[in-house]
Amino acid sequence: MKRKRKFGVSVLFLIYLALLVWIILFKLQFNINDLDTVRKINIIPFYYDKEIGVDFHIKEVLENLLIFVPMGIYLQMLLFKSKSYLKLLIIAGISLLLEITQYILAIGSSDITDLITNTAGGLLGIALYSIVARLLKSREKADKLLKLKVDTGVDVRTVVSGIAESFSPEEIIGKQVMILLNLAPRKIRGIESQGMLLLTTKPDGKLSFVTPDETVENGIEIG
Repeated sequence: MKRKRKFGVSVLFLIYLALLVWIILFKLQFNINDLDTVRKINIIPFYYDKEIGVDFHIKEVLENLLIFVPMGIYLQMLLFKSKSYLKLLIIAGISLLLEITQYILAIGSSDITDLITNTAGGLLGIALYSIVARLLKSREKADKLLKLKVDTGVDVRTVVSGIAESFSPEEIIGKQVMILLNLAPRKIRGIESQGMLLLTTKPDGKLSFVTPDETVENGIEIG
C-alpha cells in the first residue's frame, strides 16, 4: 500500500476506533455521568434473559457482529501481509479491552457473547475485504490480457499474453515476434494458451517485443 493511502486508512481507522468507544462504552452519550451504573459479568455464551426477550438479544448479537466488520476491513487493509492469527488477536483483544473497561467503570454488562460476536464480525470484515480484493485483482489481470493468433510456420497457435497495457491489438497485427513453443498448454481465463511470447521491459516500464533484426520466414528456430 502506498504511503499516502496507508496514512489515510490509518486516520480513518483511528476515527472508527473513537466512534467504537463512544458507541460501546458511552452509549452515544457525551458525559459518563449520564450513564446508568451497571456492573455485571456473563460467562455463558449466548445466554439471554427471558424477561428481556429473545428478540432483543438477537438484535444485540447482530449489532455486535456488524459493528466490528469495519475493524476487520481496516486491519486487512493495513496489515494485509500479516498472519491471520495476529489480526484475530487484535480484534479479540480490543473487544476484550472494551468489556473489561465496561466492568471497571460500571457502565455496562461484560458479556462473553459480545466478545464472540465482536470477533466474528471482525473476521467477517477480513473475509469480505479479501474476497473483494481478489475479485478486483482478477479483473485487473483480465484487463491486461490479449488473445493472439500466432503463425509459427508449422501451425497457428492461440497465445494469451498480458500485454494490453503496452500494445493495442492493431499494433500487433502482422508483427514478427519470438515465441517459446516447447511449453505445456496452460489455461488462462478459460482460454488455452499454447506458447509464450518473448518480451523485454523498456525504461518507461512498457513492454517491448523481442524481434529479429530483419524479416525472416515464420517458424525459424533460434538455438
